[in-house]
Amino acid sequence: MMVQVVGNLDRKVTTKDLASIHSEDLILNASVEAVLQQAGRIAPGQRPQFTAAVTNLAQHVAELHFAGDTRQQSLAEKQMALVREQFERIKSYFTKPTIASAEAAASRYTCPTHSEVQGQSSDHCSKFCRLLLPENR
Repeated sequence: MMVQVVGNLDRKVTTKDLASIHSEDLILNASVEAVLQQAGRIAPGQRPQFTAAVTNLAQHVAELHFAGDTRQQSLAEKQMALVREQFERIKSYFTKPTIASAEAAASRYTCPTHSEVQGQSSDHCSKFCRLLLPENR
């Protein structure tokens, strides 16, 4: 989930769609909780740094929200760079196969009506509903 959230926030900042930044809030909260639950898998001596990285990411996203709410594109870009930096720090605590699996899952899109139909981010369902395929979350 966190891979998708950070990617979506990055797209919103890049495309200057600051008004839509809050659309990730619910998923972000769930993602932060899910990542924090993984602290038990982190070496005991690294847990405080891991927890701090997750907390810092959440703080930078809050500051990104402020930039979006006040339509400050340059501040949003600065905060997004800090979000990406913290996200990379968080990823460094996990194995490469774990990260690869998360990234693969984040790029898979499934029709909400026809779960057997999967595709890319801008694809539409190949069945009669023709819905845009939303991200798996």
